Amino acid sequence: MSRKRKNLEENNKIFDEDRMTLPLLRKTLETFSKLYLENQIQRQDHPDNPRKFEKSEIDLLMCLQNLRGITLEPSLYTYLINHKTGFSGILEGIAHESLLISSSIVSIISEALEEDPENLSSEEHTKKLLDALLKGSLIERICTYIQKFPIGEYNEKATKEKEQENENEKEKEKEKEKEKSLSKIQVDEENSEMLYTGFNLIETIYEFRPEIVSKSLISNEKFLKYLISGFSQYQINTTEGDLDANIGYCVELLAIIVQTPIARESPKLFQMVLKPCLNLLTMGKKTKHSPDQKEFMNNLFDILSSLLLNEHNKDLLLSSGSLDSLISIMKAGHYRSKALSVIEMTLSNSQKTCDHFVKVSLGLGQLFHQFMKKKKMQEDENKFSQHQCRLDRSLFSCILSLLFFGSKITQARTLAKFVERKHQKIDVLFLYFETYRLQIVSLEKQEDNSTEWNEKMELIESIFYKIALLFAQIWIKIKSLKKRINKYLPIIRSTLEDYYQELEQENQQTKNQSVEFNLVGNILNIIPQNSLNN
Repeated sequence: MSRKRKNLEENNKIFDEDRMTLPLLRKTLETFSKLYLENQIQRQDHPDNPRKFEKSEIDLLMCLQNLRGITLEPSLYTYLINHKTGFSGILEGIAHESLLISSSIVSIISEALEEDPENLSSEEHTKKLLDALLKGSLIERICTYIQKFPIGEYNEKATKEKEQENENEKEKEKEKEKEKSLSKIQVDEENSEMLYTGFNLIETIYEFRPEIVSKSLISNEKFLKYLISGFSQYQINTTEGDLDANIGYCVELLAIIVQTPIARESPKLFQMVLKPCLNLLTMGKKTKHSPDQKEFMNNLFDILSSLLLNEHNKDLLLSSGSLDSLISIMKAGHYRSKALSVIEMTLSNSQKTCDHFVKVSLGLGQLFHQFMKKKKMQEDENKFSQHQCRLDRSLFSCILSLLFFGSKITQARTLAKFVERKHQKIDVLFLYFETYRLQIVSLEKQEDNSTEWNEKMELIESIFYKIALLFAQIWIKIKSLKKRINKYLPIIRSTLEDYYQELEQENQQTKNQSVEFNLVGNILNIIPQNSLNN
């Protein structure tokens, strides 16, 4: 059973007498339009007397309960769109003063836009409904709806502590306080669910129209501030209590929308998120977290990584002194891999950040401290950590960035690391090389073309390419190490030739010539084809 059908039936929100039909929908929309207009007039005439419009709102909620049945009949969406008073009433109802009514409408729209695996032909109708809703400013209306709710005020733990403090008070007062606390919990839980539905609807729309959602949210500075304020208050340096789902959703939405080019091009967004993201990452860098908290932290890292694809944002990060914070987070340990991935984005194609990383932030020592932690991995693929692979990929990307994009002084200081202590780091680099070479051989024997196999092979090959590229650069720049590397030069060149072909295919698909493509090409021109003679 699909999630949409299961939700409707479990919550008993759809009436049992009949399935939604065109005549029934026509009647329901006419009733809804009439009740909605009547309720608005009553609210205007008696703004300070809720009893005057209480009945019409109960009737309106019952009508919406019936209207929910349309979400199981997508073929009727066209009639809904063409029913001007009904459709406009639904859009206007998102801003209704009653949260019960507005949240019911948001919930109906959210369910209507969910894809139903049991009815694949519904996709065309769903997209048609979405386009009509977007023309009616759906995203702007949902943002306004969401901002009605304060985030994170519900704190069940604090409520229980307060009850405990009142334990010695008179029994009657204690019971009253308990009833009040339970009432507060119930109200806040309902509001939390209503807010969550709004967030979920935005995510659903994003799946269909990512560029439209991103453009709308990025231009809505008030809503962005609401999201940032929502997650900034969280105390991530504690493992006590669960992460509020809506606080988590604030970060998740930002992590989603920054994946689009229009978000990365926003001049203000990075300035808005940099400080709160780094404050939380610094606060939580030494804490062991629950799975939800880890996802929260990872989303913060992903936000920074995506926005650092914009070269201008790298300058902002440097001027704010944030590179030092990232190095500190990498040093702490729990989120070393994610911190290193952000540093990787910062160093890529930027001489200024590479030089700062080495000269001012003293990051080179931390980078090679991680490099020297290498321990021989088991050939058994089950013991081969993908987390370690991702960390290694970022590690080698950082070292290569310093060699290719840094100034001559930065390059020299980086290369010197492989000469010091009797070439100890070259021995470790050979260990990396052999480990990943054997992993490729092992995976090739198990080839099954599954998605999991392809992803694993792609990850390991990407690291092996970077190691070969680093060996080639050392062979070119450090004469004293040429003799040691010569033995591996044929496989290094062969590996780089494969890498060059892959980059060439990517360039043809994207119609852009990458920086890395040119770098590999230049190195292949230097390393002789008959490498055995060197």
